[in-house]
Amino acid sequence: MIPNLEGKTLAEAETILKENRLIMQLPLNPENITEEETDGKDGHGLIKTTSPEAGNEVTENYYVKLTIYQDPSKVIHIPVIYTVPQSNETLRVRISMRAEESDTDVYQSNTYEITPDAADRTIMTTINIPDSRTYYAYVYINDRTNEDDRVRLIRTDSGEPLSLNREEEAPGNDPEDSPESGGDGPNYG
Repeated sequence: MIPNLEGKTLAEAETILKENRLIMQLPLNPENITEEETDGKDGHGLIKTTSPEAGNEVTENYYVKLTIYQDPSKVIHIPVIYTVPQSNETLRVRISMRAEESDTDVYQSNTYEITPDAADRTIMTTINIPDSRTYYAYVYINDRTNEDDRVRLIRTDSGEPLSLNREEEAPGNDPEDSPESGGDGPNYG
């Protein structure tokens, strides 16, 4: 059964849905979440409704779509940039966002395929912070990420994008660390 999440925070909704063996429709990108202005209420970031509505019977692991209140003056937009390192293989790259103390990615960029001969290796996107929790960005390369390489998302007054680059070569560049030579490659997972 869909629980009543009205007025709950996103963090509370995440916990309640997990306890009820339901899944929050993710990522919380515009196509999967509706943001509705608060009409002057102090409800920024709180759940307005769910789809299906509370009380409906559903099967275990059902996806629940959320509508949250957003006060445009409180929404934090953080532009991020990532330059994909040169590699001998085609890389599938995406950027995600996760709240501190959570294991759920609540934002996910498109997946970009970067070929070895690609002239433009730069990915730019804007991440919208949905509530007051601390969030981190993760870069996934070929569906793997290194938890230690997360970047705390902070607003900068300069207007410059926040760089997500780390000082590590892309997989496939170090012949001594390649699977063919018995190595595991860089740890992205």
